Amino acid sequence: MIRNIHSNIRAGFGLILCAGIVHAASAENLAGYQLSYEEQEPGVDVYATQYLVTDRYLRINNPGDDDGFILYDDELKTIYSISNSNRSTLVMKLADYKKLALDTLVDTQYQALAGAPAISGMPIYQYRVSAKARVAEVQGAEVCTDIQLAAGLLPQVTKILYNYQQVVASSQVNNLHKMPEEFQTTCVIADQVYNTGDYYLKGLPVLEWHTNDRKRALVDYKKIELSAETFVNPEGYREFKLDDR
Repeated sequence: MIRNIHSNIRAGFGLILCAGIVHAASAENLAGYQLSYEEQEPGVDVYATQYLVTDRYLRINNPGDDDGFILYDDELKTIYSISNSNRSTLVMKLADYKKLALDTLVDTQYQALAGAPAISGMPIYQYRVSAKARVAEVQGAEVCTDIQLAAGLLPQVTKILYNYQQVVASSQVNNLHKMPEEFQTTCVIADQVYNTGDYYLKGLPVLEWHTNDRKRALVDYKKIELSAETFVNPEGYREFKLDDR
């Protein structure tokens, strides 16, 4: 199972049945990239995650684990969280949501990381989000997001990742009412709910830390040919959507 993605999308949200959508694959191969990561969550050993990205699709899975995967279709602005063991698919579509002026709650720093070696010739920058001083006086000083990224690296990949995060954020915001108020801290709001992935507009993250103590490190990336069947939504699975009534 794709631990971090499934847990972040599903946690605390209800599901309702919806109509199925199946996308047929063409026989041709697709040009794309394979990104390999090491990830870690509290109480879980480090595990490998693979991102396969084309100019339209994103697939996220754990190598060697056939239980499920995440599929994102950028043309449809839709995420499919697929469970083979349950023969079910959670569907999330890009939705309108009420914006929040996060700059009233958090400060964002973006600066070159002195002494960091370049990756593929691209300089490393630090992107850090932290609670504003007046908020920290109540909650205690807190860093919400800490990312090191290679500025300008793989823009065709970061475009898809940014659009994917827009869908995640729209769903999280519209389901915020299901989260107990005591968990709605400044950093949770900024990093877990209204996180629209603005750092992807600056470059490709190589090291990430988030306020839920989830960590991710880029191990390798390469350009490859991908079978179109890699991005097929399985037929015959029950499809659900997040209940945001």
